[in-house]
Amino acid sequence: MSYSFPWRLAIAIGGLLAVVMGASAAHGLSHLLAQQALGWIHTAVMYQLIHLGCALAVANSATRSGKFWIVGSWCFSGSLYLLAVLPEHLRASLAMMIGPITPIGGILMMVGWVMLIKVKHAG
Repeated sequence: MSYSFPWRLAIAIGGLLAVVMGASAAHGLSHLLAQQALGWIHTAVMYQLIHLGCALAVANSATRSGKFWIVGSWCFSGSLYLLAVLPEHLRASLAMMIGPITPIGGILMMVGWVMLIKVKHAG
């Protein structure tokens, strides 16, 4: 099973976003954001790049793990990026809406790993 164009596009844009956010946090945003926000970006970049790379690695296999990793990394990392760059007054008011997306993304990434274990164990 190979990924259709929208899935490949989600991987490509996600990878680009991770590199842009990582570089911005290391250089352009480092003096504008609090250390906590920079830490969120660092965590988001790491998880997004790892899981999108893994999704590419299983792109031609029968497992659906990659799709869970793609969606999970977008939810997890995307919500952290958004929380990190929002001004403090907006972050406080929107955190109740955006915050729960982060663990949902984490759970989706975990489901992807469990699915991979099941496929490898069954094969």
